[in-house]
Amino acid sequence: MSGQFGVNPATLRESAGKSHREATGLAKPIEGFAAIGRDR
Repeated sequence: MSGQFGVNPATLRESAGKSHREATGLAKPIEGFAAIGRDR
């Protein structure tokens, strides 16, 4: 069953989950890069 505008809710949830996992994986490299600027 599709939701509003023909978007499949399950696909939307899956996409959101992927984005969350990818963002979580980037947190440490970003924090490490930000720490370099604080040391100066």
